[in-house]
Amino acid sequence: MEAHGRVSRCGVGMPRLATGWAAFLVLALPLSTTETAQGDIVTLHVAGTVTNITRTDQENFDLDGSVVIGSPYQLTFVIDTDAPDLDPHLDSGQYLLVASSGQFGTYTWSRTDPPVKEIQIKNNLGGYIDEYHIEQHNPEFTGTLLVGGVPTLLANESFEFIFAGVYLPDESMTALDSDALVIPSLNDWGDDRVFGMNIQLDEDVTGLNATIFIDGTVDSITTPEPGAAAVVGLLWAAYVVKRRDRNYPCSREILSSA
Repeated sequence: MEAHGRVSRCGVGMPRLATGWAAFLVLALPLSTTETAQGDIVTLHVAGTVTNITRTDQENFDLDGSVVIGSPYQLTFVIDTDAPDLDPHLDSGQYLLVASSGQFGTYTWSRTDPPVKEIQIKNNLGGYIDEYHIEQHNPEFTGTLLVGGVPTLLANESFEFIFAGVYLPDESMTALDSDALVIPSLNDWGDDRVFGMNIQLDEDVTGLNATIFIDGTVDSITTPEPGAAAVVGLLWAAYVVKRRDRNYPCSREILSSA
């Protein structure tokens, strides 16, 4: 659809507003941490390798071969450091993510619509362990899967549940001082840290009761170096636009006219 020259109920000045947004993104991208009214928006990159793939019905539901044992994966989580703690219990925190995305092989997934899901922090859980969970539920999933041996691009309605997350444990109980939201450093956590992903079909839609489980190592946890924070700006912009659309329906039209 041609956006240039359209008449908008938002009035004149659409190109100028869109240009302003583009300039904002260009200026914001070199920053590894973005300060907003909500607090500091930090992008966390998690990377590792796949160590296990389990299929409950490999004949009818499988990956396309681009992901095998030893394949790398990457996750990105956008965190508002001023997010409120939704868990009222002492030494147990729950914080919603701003956005998240991931990639391995030919597969990608992302989510900016709330609730993206959460970070769970357990300080001295049961008196024997600290835990840090980062979880992404039901993102937009893209990639070819083998259904009955046939390469198939499935609509997201075909999935009952998709989960991708990172689990960081520390049995020395020195990684955390409280349930406050912190940005994790790999050196603070034990060797049993793991990545996990589940891809489960919706039997009512596909006629198949099948799930693929992927496990992996957590080899690095980093925040972007200056000049490498494009994901921060783009995901945060998508988040802001979606929130603006609730009160300003024409905002998407403004951006599309650039």
